[in-house]
Amino acid sequence: MNDDFCYVDEQVPGVRWDAKYATWDNFTGKPVDGYLANRIVGSRALCAGLARAPQRGGHLVLVHAVEDGVVRFHNPSGYSHNSDSAALPMSVFERFHADRGILITAAQQAVAP
Repeated sequence: MNDDFCYVDEQVPGVRWDAKYATWDNFTGKPVDGYLANRIVGSRALCAGLARAPQRGGHLVLVHAVEDGVVRFHNPSGYSHNSDSAALPMSVFERFHADRGILITAAQQAVAP
């Protein structure tokens, strides 16, 4: 293999993958010729980027209310009408939150001195 490439699992701790064509679990029903192992090869630059990526979350939502332990949010990346206004218990929402975000507050009125 060219030195610019490597096995992703050797360079990115905790990475998970599924190389379907190397397994029996694909549309052909058997491993495809030429795929000798269920492993992924990537460039070293790709692996460096994956190693720096956040390990949780990454999905953008706009939280517009938290009431009685329920988070109400808009999911602009959603595919259905349910994405317009979704709700989850806080305990479920926290499992997917990446502990980062932007807080938008109401504008403060300027007070004359």
